[in-house]
Amino acid sequence: MIPTLVVDADPARHALYQDGLGKSFALTICSGSVEAIAAAERGRFVAAIVHADLDGGGGVMLCQRLRKVAGGEALGILLVGETLDDAVLGPDVARRMGANAILKIPFDVERLRRKARDLVAEIAAAQKVRPQAGQSAAAAPSPPPKASAPPRPVVAPAAPADDAVRRTFGDVSAEDFAIVGPERLGEAVWWTDKLEQASYYDVLTLPRTAGAGEAKLRYFDLARRFHPDRFALVKNEILASTLGALFKRASEAYQTLSNPDRRKAYDEQLDAGGELRYVERKRETKGPKRQEEAITNPQARKFYQMALAAINDENWPSARLNLALAAKAMPGNEVIQSKIDEVKAKLNPGG
Repeated sequence: MIPTLVVDADPARHALYQDGLGKSFALTICSGSVEAIAAAERGRFVAAIVHADLDGGGGVMLCQRLRKVAGGEALGILLVGETLDDAVLGPDVARRMGANAILKIPFDVERLRRKARDLVAEIAAAQKVRPQAGQSAAAAPSPPPKASAPPRPVVAPAAPADDAVRRTFGDVSAEDFAIVGPERLGEAVWWTDKLEQASYYDVLTLPRTAGAGEAKLRYFDLARRFHPDRFALVKNEILASTLGALFKRASEAYQTLSNPDRRKAYDEQLDAGGELRYVERKRETKGPKRQEEAITNPQARKFYQMALAAINDENWPSARLNLALAAKAMPGNEVIQSKIDEVKAKLNPGG
């Protein structure tokens, strides 16, 4: 049996851990950080499973503390969380949080079991454990780290960002990573190419039958986590713009869904297959019905409309990207080129 510390405040998941791991792992289950640290000081653990939102988001800090009292790098840590998408955020991000691997909640028993076994095998291989006769490699005790090879730092500023993060935002510094946090960074990656295709109900994760009170609760939760004041020191412009756009869209969604008249009009707009955002049709022009009619290529028009939405959010990097895609789909279009020049002026006011 593999000694494993589980730290999760949700009793329902306690049963899931027992069902999935109870036959091969000797589980010590704790509901809070204080209890977990005390357990780590009393016993020796090969692995730990920690919920990221423990005690109001202190799961990452707990990972660091557990490494100090429970064997340093000899302890394998699996960090679980509702927004920790292991299909998007890879091992680089896990290491920055002080863990070896991450797992998105909800998960099934088989996936949990596979992650736990892989984790223990990774630790055993890293420590070059040779099991004794009759003892599995996963359950063999790990030797202490050699004095000449100190444990890897919990936060590694020099470590590259995960590929998905880099593809989306470019290089994210350790300082920006610390400000934004792994869960919000994962959400920002996820929303980058989905925000312009999301309705207000999608943004607030609400069914259309939800009342104004539910909309208020969801908005306040998003506002607390994504308010621009939290990210004022973020230097990565694309990341900062994405976070700002998500907050602005959540505010726009709440203002619409909490107003009965606007919500009624918006629902009718959705039912008619109209725009996903409630817009006061101030952009209509006289003469031609709309400037977009000069963009006859469907793909170019799609990217142009996404650029207009980004401009409305003042998300200039996103607007520039979508306009470039529109221009590529329909080269030489005057409407697209005029809008490109307008965005360039915003991005380079002195040039």
